Amino acid sequence: MDQSVKQTKSDRAIEKQIIMTDRRHRAAKWAFLAHYARMLGVDGDLLEERRKQGQMTITLVRDIAEEYLVTRTIPKVGPDFRLSNSESYKVKDHHRHLITTALNEIKWDADIRIRAKQCCDMVDRLKEQMKPSIDAARVDPINFASGISKLSWFDQPAGWTIYDSYAFKALRIKGGKNTVEAMQLFYDALAERGFAEIARQIDEVLIPLGIQLHATKVVDHFLMACAPAAKTDFCAANERAGKKLERQLLPVVTAPFRIALERVETILLESRLTAY
Repeated sequence: MDQSVKQTKSDRAIEKQIIMTDRRHRAAKWAFLAHYARMLGVDGDLLEERRKQGQMTITLVRDIAEEYLVTRTIPKVGPDFRLSNSESYKVKDHHRHLITTALNEIKWDADIRIRAKQCCDMVDRLKEQMKPSIDAARVDPINFASGISKLSWFDQPAGWTIYDSYAFKALRIKGGKNTVEAMQLFYDALAERGFAEIARQIDEVLIPLGIQLHATKVVDHFLMACAPAAKTDFCAANERAGKKLERQLLPVVTAPFRIALERVETILLESRLTAY
């Protein structure tokens, strides 16, 4: 191979490494700020509603699904439009009821790998329970592993983070013939890379602030922002959101908050969560 071609490839690799490293540093800062902003808004409201109710409710499942854009995984009317709107809503309500019941019947394990298996098993059981109504109504097939992981977090945030295809890509792992298998691989990789210890360290920083924050969700935002997104608009959206958070939050936060922000950044950057 021509020496100039080798040099060009080497230069590109170095440039890519610099870009990825810079993105990772920004993601570490934005992860904390993004979680803080959402806890001041919708995430905080949803968690408070879960606390007040003492369990998951159909309304809460619906609100979380709508906020996190997973309503599409609770079956919708298929392309033949055989269902009227009222019939379609009945199917969705039935499925929300099944999901809510499953969430309230389970006792989540503290081990992230076992909890992942619980989520995978729940997805498989729910698919079987929903199959008769899906077939009868002729609605689209479903795949809601990511949605169950999100609902699980709101049900019990401790020791858990959300599965998402972008977060999966951030871990630089491959495999999984389907979403359920990919989800199990995702949580296995997190366990191997010290997720529980990282969350514990971040919680030690957050708890003294005296506000409701969750280390596990900080990790979620970090992974999402680190993802080598296939779509440039996702990267651009992260960039805009991160800069907006810095402009809005950093000028008004307290000195202890800023110190905590720096410590959380360090924990995330020294972790083995992502591989650059």
